[in-house]
Amino acid sequence: MGGGSSKSKKKLPPKGAASTSIAPAPVLKAPSVPSLLALNSARWEAESRSDPGFGSEEDDNQDVVLVDHLEELGAFVVGVFDGHGPSGRQVAQTCRAHLCDAIRKYVPSGEVGEACDWLERCFQSLENRVRRDLSDRLAESGAAGTVLVYLPARKLLYAANVGDSKAILIDATTPIESLTVDHFPSVANERKRIVAAGGRVAASDDVQLGELGEMRVWKGEDTIPGLTISRSIGDLIAKEVGVIATPSTQRIDFSEKASGSTKLVVVGSSGIWKVFSPTELMNILTRESSVAAAADRAITEARHRWEELWQGENMSIVVFVLPG
Repeated sequence: MGGGSSKSKKKLPPKGAASTSIAPAPVLKAPSVPSLLALNSARWEAESRSDPGFGSEEDDNQDVVLVDHLEELGAFVVGVFDGHGPSGRQVAQTCRAHLCDAIRKYVPSGEVGEACDWLERCFQSLENRVRRDLSDRLAESGAAGTVLVYLPARKLLYAANVGDSKAILIDATTPIESLTVDHFPSVANERKRIVAAGGRVAASDDVQLGELGEMRVWKGEDTIPGLTISRSIGDLIAKEVGVIATPSTQRIDFSEKASGSTKLVVVGSSGIWKVFSPTELMNILTRESSVAAAADRAITEARHRWEELWQGENMSIVVFVLPG
């Protein structure tokens, strides 16, 4: 679950147990020849995994994943939608159901320039669809989302996101590259927009302990919605005070990069990135010999880290390789 005022389910440790925290992760040396990056794959390969988290049932999982091949466009599509709030799962499912139609409608044909505005139109289409289908359930429900569209014939990868689900690009020859932007109300430009629209950015206020936790979006002096992200799909109360559905976008032209090396792309919901840094995740994934094994290893390790915290958090990941 990403972004909502009730982000995760928690199980308290036994009475008398020490306070819970994740021990600092050991520093892992990057393998001299990362096996997954040494596949020299000649084709697209992708695997996805999702887990409701420690102490939760599958029905509690508000993460929704899409991996698809649009043959008529020659496009591969990945989407991770990270729902939050009472109807977050329905919001995420609606986004998944209509994403490919939006891409078919808006993806450029012929020569493709630098512009990524067609991705903004895709996200606005999803926002409109969610409002139409779920209008009476969106007051405090919504979804973060990350969408990638790969066009192998043009050697182009497009990325777009709202909220705190995100993606990275791993290449054996270059540093890790972020494909997305975190949208938090604590970020200066995001806060400025929210405050200008009449919103308030502050942590939760505890009577005894004062402000606690991460920065949230509030409607004036009200105690709603308490959203922890500054861009999302849905979340109608937050939309009244500056939260938007406009994604950050990026275009990667692989014809301008070194050829011959396999590229690894990882997309994850917030439950993945709260317990892994990009470097940690790279070190875990690249030790595996297949995309399936890498996805399995990542979701298993993420679940273990949440169990150490006695917390349940929805986790989803897509791992895919692009031909060198």
